[in-house]
Amino acid sequence: MKLRRSWILILVIAFMSLGMGSMGAGAGGKVKRPKHNFRATITDVSSVQTHVEYAACGGHTRLEGNNGKSEVSIPFERVERVVISDKDERYKTATVNFWDGRTFQVDIKAYLACTGVTEMGDVTVKVRYLRQIDFERGEYTDDGSKDESDGKPSS
Repeated sequence: MKLRRSWILILVIAFMSLGMGSMGAGAGGKVKRPKHNFRATITDVSSVQTHVEYAACGGHTRLEGNNGKSEVSIPFERVERVVISDKDERYKTATVNFWDGRTFQVDIKAYLACTGVTEMGDVTVKVRYLRQIDFERGEYTDDGSKDESDGKPSS
């Protein structure tokens, strides 16, 4: 009887843990491509640079975080560079350099995943391991051709 209960318990646990191995876009998971293709160079804390297409953070083509008590959302088309510095375990400070020369600081979640696509495959890096993101000027269409926009959002 005890042996039967043990097997039932093992089967229940095995069934419940099916499919939990690839929750989110982690290692082995496929990165969801955003509608717009932003190309960027991601530099991690080890100074490894990776050139990516379809750059996104948190699944979006904008940088989301806090400035004081305000929530901020900055579209990638306005951003030239993001430099990440330490704040604490949960948040990192991002200094955002805009194409027009202005800068702005925003606190972003350290565990937020920034993703992209390379020739080798998909890339995911948590903000806590990022040093910098450099965006290429302009936006790229889904077919890979460059849209020579001025980096300003369209009206």
